[in-house]
Amino acid sequence: MVDPELKRKYNDKFVLFYGGMIDILRGMDNMIKSVPFIRKELPNIQVVLAGRIRKGCDPMAVARSVGVEDQVEYVGYLKPNELKAYMGISSICFATSPADSIEVNNSISTKIYQYVSARKPILVGRATMMKELVTKYNLGMPTDERDPQKIAETIIQMSHRLSSFTFDIPENIMYWEFTSRILVEKFNDLY
Repeated sequence: MVDPELKRKYNDKFVLFYGGMIDILRGMDNMIKSVPFIRKELPNIQVVLAGRIRKGCDPMAVARSVGVEDQVEYVGYLKPNELKAYMGISSICFATSPADSIEVNNSISTKIYQYVSARKPILVGRATMMKELVTKYNLGMPTDERDPQKIAETIIQMSHRLSSFTFDIPENIMYWEFTSRILVEKFNDLY
């Protein structure tokens, strides 16, 4: 879904979009710190953050600290149709949570499936399951979320091959109706 007003607003921008909870566990700091490196090659870079910000996290302060406050925008919490509209105008969507915990390495963020549904290239970090999904189905590219320069290099690489990413994930991988069957079977085995 493309919103004409948003399309006009971001028409000349290379938009990196994140939609979800914004806190210290989501990797925002290093994504923002990568912007000075990215804008050397993509001067029209714009990071757009949507969601609720948890106490203790201030992405705009990080943007100011590295001098990229004009390239980082916080748009607040979005309703589902607004979220789709922002994904529609995005060049790349990202989910770069630090891969330092068992939980992050053994799960796939819901936003990944939202990005796939929007058919947008996805940047992920080192988190095992997300990295494997994105790589296996050519949905985007992984990067080292700990290193702003590596993030920038990966985004620049992705910008040169945006049309080469595909979004054809088999239904048995993508949809709850299929993926939940094993869980239901395990619950049934308990009784």
